[in-house]
Amino acid sequence: MLMKLGVKRNNIWLCDLNSLVYQCHDIDMNPQKAAFVQASEMRSLDEVIEGADMFLGLSGPNVLRPDLVKQMSAQPIIFALANSTPEIIPADALAIAPDAIIATGRSDCLNQVNDVFCIPFIFRRASAAGATEISGAVQVPPLEGF
Repeated sequence: MLMKLGVKRNNIWLCDLNSLVYQCHDIDMNPQKAAFVQASEMRSLDEVIEGADMFLGLSGPNVLRPDLVKQMSAQPIIFALANSTPEIIPADALAIAPDAIIATGRSDCLNQVNDVFCIPFIFRRASAAGATEISGAVQVPPLEGF
């Protein structure tokens, strides 16, 4: 979805709970991860976070430490969507980057986005169309009017 919205493939660094997904990475590898392999000597989130504009986490608790937020660009976008404990607690991220845009997948946070933004609209659109699967066209709305 990020690439459909214009993010360049070479600007996407995929990390799983084990390490950066790199050439010859073989722990818990699958075709979806393989599509985002980068040729690099780097092996960790610590190494690729420097200057990052966005962190999109779908992994596990406390993966994005406050010292890593300090390394991100100014006004970072941090979507820490792991449930039930996000990659970083919003208050901890805001203490480091008060100008950050932050969202979580945690239902007790005011900034929960996965259920509030994604799920209702995807299912509403699919239901109205009588869809039996969610295609890429349903997942990424046209940008006209934004």
